[in-house]
Amino acid sequence: MALSSLELNILIGLAEGRTLAQIGASQYVSQPTLSKLLRGLQSRSGVELVERRARRLVLTHTGEELARAAAIAVEHARDVDYLLERMGSGETGQVTIAATSTPANYVLPRIVAEFMRQFPAIGVELHRAPRGELMGTLASARWDLAVAPLAGPLSPLSGTVEGLPMHHLYDDPITFFVGPESPLAGQRLQPGDLADHILISPQLDAYWGHVWDEMHRLGLVAGRCMVLEGLEGTKRLAEAGLAMGIGFRSAVARELLEGRLRTVAIAGIALSQPFYLVHRHRLTPVAERMTKLIRERLKESR
Repeated sequence: MALSSLELNILIGLAEGRTLAQIGASQYVSQPTLSKLLRGLQSRSGVELVERRARRLVLTHTGEELARAAAIAVEHARDVDYLLERMGSGETGQVTIAATSTPANYVLPRIVAEFMRQFPAIGVELHRAPRGELMGTLASARWDLAVAPLAGPLSPLSGTVEGLPMHHLYDDPITFFVGPESPLAGQRLQPGDLADHILISPQLDAYWGHVWDEMHRLGLVAGRCMVLEGLEGTKRLAEAGLAMGIGFRSAVARELLEGRLRTVAIAGIALSQPFYLVHRHRLTPVAERMTKLIRERLKESR
């Protein structure tokens, strides 16, 4: 049996010692209407909730127990109203982001950390997922927004992808890098000059296969090529002077800044990967705040 908010407030008011007239004045309801509601409540419950004592309506023992429960229910309802108000204003709630490995590992963490410092009451989840998995789960509302490359190098997109809104965030240059002591550090080479060097490539999935096809078309000749899963091992081998690595600039930005890696320019080969923000059509206020911060910070870094 569900009680209306007015019925709850009648019980709470009687427990506080107020008359029906006083309760009605605070609820902007007439005393006869309250009396009718109280009789209906007793009829539905099948128990006596009130009795008259010295011409005054008071709660029975059962009515007092119900009034205590009513007070708790009303307080919880107020808490829910307050929470909904804060969620509606974007002050609290949950936002879930999905991204491919490079933005998930090297680009988004600092932005997420800044967001959590600004809005400590908001929960944030950052998931790493393959590009193929991102779109389907985003459309099914598993995640609020995603950051991913949606096409190959030099293939910018605009508008929507798979019916979802998208925005261009940044271009990440595909970078050749070596250790600081390498004779190639800071050099500008011709595409054919790599024939005598070991080049470490990320996993040869469909994306990096497309990258290699494009570099071969531009004249790159790699004498010996090693495929290594993940970029951290590649960076360590390059830093030790054992090979030349290839990867996104954002993934080696810290090592380049600290001087632990150096770039190598290859004449005629300047590929950049566009990364995009994709989101559901209707974002919560919390997700809108996160989207705004991501776009602002990555716009600043262009």
